[in-house]
Amino acid sequence: MEYLHWLGVDTIWLSPVFVSPFRDAGYNISDYQRIAPRYGTDEDLADLVESARRHGIRILLDPVAGHTSDVHPWFRQALDNPGDDRYIWADRPAPGFVASPGLDLDTSCAISSTASPPSTDVLPRCLVG
Repeated sequence: MEYLHWLGVDTIWLSPVFVSPFRDAGYNISDYQRIAPRYGTDEDLADLVESARRHGIRILLDPVAGHTSDVHPWFRQALDNPGDDRYIWADRPAPGFVASPGLDLDTSCAISSTASPPSTDVLPRCLVG
């Protein structure tokens, strides 16, 4: 931390560090209130924030609020409630859709505004959030 302070760093922006199945480099968050074990513990984060504060450095967490995992409670609830408008369901890929590198997405999960939520038997293959 001393070295970062000496360099003039005043903010450290952390990529998503929250609990995630890590099917999308951690951006598919399943719990916004806990740190993923691969990054340490909640206490480790608190220690990092305190250490940075003592050196005049802020820690910026990236909550990627526009993304959730298919195991997040919001997503699971939306599957059972057609009136829940937090997600847009599709039965085919949107024009120009490109999957993240390394992902094997089922094309029945792409975005559109007219389809119903995918059935639960599709979810293991389907990354929507």
